[in-house]
Formats: sequence, structure tokens, C-alpha cells
Amino acid sequence: MAPTTAERRRELRASELERLRVGIGNRLVSIQATPLLGGIDTATYRLAAVGPEGKLTEFVLRCYRDNNRERAVARARRDEALLHVISSRFAFVPRPVVGDPEGELLGEPLIVLTWIPGSPSRPPRSVSARSHWIEEFARPLATIHAVDVSDLPVSIRRDEAPSAVLASVERKAKGDPISRPILAALHRLLPGMTVGAPSLLHHDYWWGNTVWEKGRLTGVVDWSSARTGDPRKDLALARADLAVSFDLAATDELVARYQQMRGPVGDLRFWDLLWALVALESIDDWLTGYSELGLSGLSHEQAQTRIAAFAEQALQKADALD
Repeated sequence: MAPTTAERRRELRASELERLRVGIGNRLVSIQATPLLGGIDTATYRLAAVGPEGKLTEFVLRCYRDNNRERAVARARRDEALLHVISSRFAFVPRPVVGDPEGELLGEPLIVLTWIPGSPSRPPRSVSARSHWIEEFARPLATIHAVDVSDLPVSIRRDEAPSAVLASVERKAKGDPISRPILAALHRLLPGMTVGAPSLLHHDYWWGNTVWEKGRLTGVVDWSSARTGDPRKDLALARADLAVSFDLAATDELVARYQQMRGPVGDLRFWDLLWALVALESIDDWLTGYSELGLSGLSHEQAQTRIAAFAEQALQKADALD
């Protein structure tokens, strides 16, 4: 079960801060922590650490407050191993500073990461800023998918086959008039699904997990869902998110920008429909994340209508090509 908002936002006690100061080392004199917004499955803090000469260094603390202790420990270990590898290649990936999967410092699994300056930037509405934002948003995703999976830690998860992914999503799907035709189309498309060479997937790539500074995307954070698998799955999730937080035209422009960097992506219908189904089931969680990051005023009904329109677009493509 994901932690509550209160659990994710609680202030760290003085004794906890002292243990962090000692654990990070570097002769730090003091350390302060500020809860960060966004995210629904971990507690994240911005750490401001002061060194012996008054130099300020900032870090990010991620605490894995999952009720399932074994799962939280595994996530912390997996994240640290992956980030050690890919942060050495990409400046937009935070680097592990302290790994404590057993929770010796604060009693819960955690990882301390380098701070990437900036903050999430919600999609702009002005026409002039739109294309630049989408191009910036597409670039890290194309770069991530170019990683040779043989270079990744052996502990990284491997995504399940499309049939297993569909079965998992179907178990949680609502039997409403919007979901039923999506499920029917997914089952029609499944026999023809082909999965190419696996890529590194972020698997939670939306604008709330990106960091921006002065109009440039400078970081990609929250790698807890990373795995290897079909890159179209990652791209389709980003499209579903833009369909809700932006508009349908943005979903197509994202693909166009991505293809300029990576080449043709192939058929997206299955993954588009699958993420539409996930979004319908999780739309309240999505809205919580949007609201915390400043995208407010979007009602449950509006969000559901937008994801339904995204699904309908994929359904029309499925019908036309069947």
C-alpha cells in the first residue's frame, strides 16, 4: 500500500537529521530537510547540508515507506544499482551518494542522491512554448531507450510479456462502458503483438518525474519502476499523460519528435489502449500528482473525458487497421 500524504510529508525529527548528517559524511556541520511534492509511492525530501567552511550542498532523500518491508528493501537496492550505472552516462540522472536499503540510518530503506537543480514544469499552453517543451520532453526518453541493456545491472527487472501485462491490468479494470471496448480491442490486438529488442524503460515517464531549469529539461527522477522491455510502452505512457494534462495534439507531436531522434516507432495501438485503461482505473491518483505540482482545476470528469478521447483515437486506428 502506498503511504498516505501525511506520511510522505512528515517532518524529519532532529535525531533523524543527525543520523543523516553522520551517514552522508564529508564533515557536514548541519543538515535540514524539506518534504518535496509529487509522487505517491515514496517520501522524498530536499536536503540542505552545510559543510565545515559554510559551503551548502543539496541532496535528495528518498525513503521507501512501503508497508511491505521486503518489497521496499528490494526497490531501494535495485534503484541504487541502476542509478550507479546510468548516472555515470547521463547528466540528467541523479547519482547515489548513500545507499541504505536495510534502513540502518532511519529505520526504513532509503537512498540519498545528488540534487539536480530545477523543478517539474507542467505543459505550457502558449503555442510558442509548446513545441520547445515537447522536444525537450522527448529527448531524454529517446536517450534512455538507446541504452544497451547488456550494460545494465543483472538485478534490473524485465518486463512481462504483453499477455501477462494485459491480464494484470484487466484484473483491476472497471467494467464501465468506457473500459469494455478498450479491453475488447486489446484482446483483438494481442495475437498480433510483436516485441522487439528490449530497451531500458523508465516506466513512469511523465512530466512530474522531470526537472526543468530556465526552459531546459535537466533531470529525470524516480527510477523505482525502471525495467527492460518494449520502448513503445514507455512512449505510450508519456502520451497518455499528455492526453490528460495537455491535449491529443501533444501526444502526436511527442511521437513526431521522438521519431526524429530514434526513428520509426511502429504500432502504438496496444500500448496506448493499455495505458488508457490504467489511467481510467488510477485517474484519482494522477489528479493528486497533478494538483500537488500546480496543475489544478482539472476535475475527475474532465480527466476521464480526456483519457476516453485518447482511447477513442486508438480504437479508431485499431478498427481501421483490423
